[in-house]
Amino acid sequence: MTVANRVPTARLSDMARIVSGGTPSKARPEYWDGDIPWVSAKDMKEFRLASAELSISLDGLTRGSKLAPQGAALVLVRGMTLLKDVPICMLMRDVAFNQDVKAILPRSTVHPAYLAYALLAAKPELCSMVELAGHGTGRLPTDRLSDLRLPVHQRGDQQAIAHILGTLDEKIQLNRRMNETLEGIAQSIFRSWFVDFDPVRANMSGHQPLGLSPETATLFPDAIVDSELGPVPLGWSASVIDAEYDYLMGQAPPGSSYNETGEGVPLFQGKAEFGFRFPAIRMFCTQPTRIASAGDTLVSVRAPVGAMNMARVQCCIGRGLAAVRHKSGRRSFTYYSLRELTDQFAKFDSEGTVFGSISKQAFGQIQCVRIPESLVSMIDDLLSSIDSFIERSEEELETLANLRESLLPPLVSGALRVQDAEGLVESAL
Repeated sequence: MTVANRVPTARLSDMARIVSGGTPSKARPEYWDGDIPWVSAKDMKEFRLASAELSISLDGLTRGSKLAPQGAALVLVRGMTLLKDVPICMLMRDVAFNQDVKAILPRSTVHPAYLAYALLAAKPELCSMVELAGHGTGRLPTDRLSDLRLPVHQRGDQQAIAHILGTLDEKIQLNRRMNETLEGIAQSIFRSWFVDFDPVRANMSGHQPLGLSPETATLFPDAIVDSELGPVPLGWSASVIDAEYDYLMGQAPPGSSYNETGEGVPLFQGKAEFGFRFPAIRMFCTQPTRIASAGDTLVSVRAPVGAMNMARVQCCIGRGLAAVRHKSGRRSFTYYSLRELTDQFAKFDSEGTVFGSISKQAFGQIQCVRIPESLVSMIDDLLSSIDSFIERSEEELETLANLRESLLPPLVSGALRVQDAEGLVESAL
C-alpha cells in the first residue's frame, strides 16, 4: 500500500466558527414543542444525528437558542459524559442546541462532512483536553478546542474522504433501519397471534385468519375464556416464567479474572453493553461463574429492569443480567415472548428503591400465557427465518463498522491514500 504525502494542519478556529447554544425559558411553554429539534447531551449517542428528544418553536430559537445547519458538527463541551467520552455528531438536518454543546460551522474552504470526520478522528486528543469541573462534571475548554490542529487536505480530497466514510456510514445506517423494520414485523406477528389473538377471533367469527393456511388456522381455538391474566384462548392458560422458561441469574466473576485481551469468554454485566440485538463484547473473564448459551435471551435485572438482548456466543453474565430460554428450547419464541412482558418487568424499576432491580423469586413469578407446543414450534420456525436474516445483517454491520473505524484515522491524517481506501470499501460492499 502506498503511503500518502504528509498533510498540513490548521487550527480548528481557522477552519470553522465555534458557536455556543442555549436553552429557551422553560417558563414559556410557547417556546417548546415546536418543529425544531433541540439537542442536548442525551441526544448525542450516534455520529449521524437527525433528531432530538425535545423540540422548540421558532420563538424559542430566536429568544434562547442557536441553529446549526445540516452538515455542521456538534461537540459536547460540558457534562458528566465527558469524563468517559467526547460525543461528536454530524448533523443530518438543521437543529438547535443547548449551552453544553458547541456547533462547529466550517468556513467556505472546508467540506462540512470532512470536518465532522476529522473531529471524530481527533476524539482521543479531545478526550485528553477534558478538565474536571464542579459537581463531578467534565469541561472541554473552548480555547483548547479552538487550538486543536486538524489535517487540511485539498478540497477535492476532503470531499473524497467524506464520501468514502459516508458510504460506509450510510450502509451501516441502512442495515440498522432494515433490522429494526424486520424485528418490528416479527414482533407484530407474535403480538397478533399471542397477545391480540387475531387468528382466534377470526375463527370465532367464521372467517379465515389473515395470512394463515386452513391447516394452520385449525391449530388456533375458536373461543376465548377468562383466566387469572384476563381473556385467553380456550385451552391456553395463565402461567409464570418459572413454569414456562429455564432461567439463570447472573453472578459477578472474580475481578482478577477480567481482561480486555480476549482471554476466556466474553463477559456481559448489564444493559450498558447492549446493542440493537446483540451485546458488544468489551470485556472477557477467565473464571466465569454463570454461563449463558448462544441464543439465550439476556434480560437486564437491574435498572433498567427488562431491557433485552440475545447472546450471540457462549458468555459469562454478571449480576445485572439473567439468561432465559423457553423450556421448548426455541430461542426466537423466547425473545419475542419476553419482549411482550416488558411492562411487567418495568414495574420493578420504580418499586421500593432508587435503583430498580428484580430478585430471582420475583423474576420467576412474572405472569405469562402458556401456549400449546404446536404453536410455539410454528411461530418459532417463522420468526427464526427473520432472525437469521437479522443476525447475518448484524454481522455485516459489525464488519463495516470495523472497516470504517480502521479507515478513519489514516484517511484523515493522510497516511492512507484515497484510492487505496476506495478499493477496500468497494470489496467490502
